[in-house]
Amino acid sequence: MRILMPFLGSRGDVQPGVALALELRRRGHDVRLGVPPNLVDFARRAGIDVLTTGPDSAALLESELVQHRIKSANPRTRWRGLSELGTFGWTELALTLDDEAADSDLIVSCFLGQEVARALADKHRLAQVAMHYYPIRPSESVHLLPDPPFAAESVHHLTWWLADRSWRLMTRRGEDSMRAELGLGPSRTSVARRMTNTGSLELQAIDPILFPQLGDEWGVRRPLVGFLDLAPETRAALDDDGDGDGELDAWLDQGRCIYWGFGSMPVASPEDMVQMVREVSQRLGCRALVAAGWSNFADSGDDDLRIVRSVDHHRVLPRCVAAVHHGGAGTTAAALRAGIPSLISWFNADQPLWGRRLAALGVGDHRRFRDLSADECVTALTPLLATATQDRARKLAGRLITPADAVRAAADAVELQGFARS
Repeated sequence: MRILMPFLGSRGDVQPGVALALELRRRGHDVRLGVPPNLVDFARRAGIDVLTTGPDSAALLESELVQHRIKSANPRTRWRGLSELGTFGWTELALTLDDEAADSDLIVSCFLGQEVARALADKHRLAQVAMHYYPIRPSESVHLLPDPPFAAESVHHLTWWLADRSWRLMTRRGEDSMRAELGLGPSRTSVARRMTNTGSLELQAIDPILFPQLGDEWGVRRPLVGFLDLAPETRAALDDDGDGDGELDAWLDQGRCIYWGFGSMPVASPEDMVQMVREVSQRLGCRALVAAGWSNFADSGDDDLRIVRSVDHHRVLPRCVAAVHHGGAGTTAAALRAGIPSLISWFNADQPLWGRRLAALGVGDHRRFRDLSADECVTALTPLLATATQDRARKLAGRLITPADAVRAAADAVELQGFARS
């Protein structure tokens, strides 16, 4: 099969697509993976040739649109900003991929840009697969918000309806403009309904242990295959921290350590964050490893606090006693696999949902990032460092679907979708 895979977003959005593309290519399929310009080098180092597609996700997150307009106190400004962000680059992406789609049998995307994938599938009569990293479709068993003190089921259904309706209202104009450029008529219903009506596959790159009722509820059209990740040899080739001589390993051996990292979520005041991390570490008797990610941390480390640009989670997290992070699906999965508890310091989107799930499983806690303080961190981390919590986290890690099995299951489902529509 010839498979087109446009993946938008940050590394956390793109990396599962790279893992799936490598497996599909290994099986003999002609795979054309598209990634944002700031992640082209990452994908190539992982071992796959890529197309440059979509906006630069690092630049977008640092833009005036993201840093100010979508956070405006003016509801109209905020709504317009969110609408622009939701459809950012869709028309350009669709036109860039039009010729590639014409020669493809199947199109696979993540949640970001699945409307573009749906339009290209409509135009060229392609089978479609979307990979979701958290439950994004209305569900009876997954609640978007904590249960209110009354009318819980009514509020639960209302929040899902509002989430779905808001996304439709925010993106409809941009989607229809993109479809018109492709020579298609306007959308009549939500993309979720259109995907269901056309038999599209929605892979859930989620471990069922986090949402035990969801697999039965959604069935084969939305299978929970587990958290996808790169193979060990691919991660070794990336060597993100540039520390092949084992210096970081030696530092980690010198005492128990808490990992701090916020990935693609920019930290407004890195200096204040470092000061807080130092205080928390001293009060808990731990060392701190800070992954700067997309934030500009000064190199102010010492024997008890080390700052690095990025790390291989699989190499580092198992040697830590806990992780403080933003709650992205990829980092959450890595901490779970490492068998350590997490304090999720969330910014937006799915992050508080992961925090609640880890708390319910007894292997984590959650706080909103802007409310984070040294006292809050110490209060949350103290029970996570207790022996009982550490034991629960290790046992839970042994029950997760392995990355290799998750990638194989995802590739099997993609092949089946393509062959069924060919």
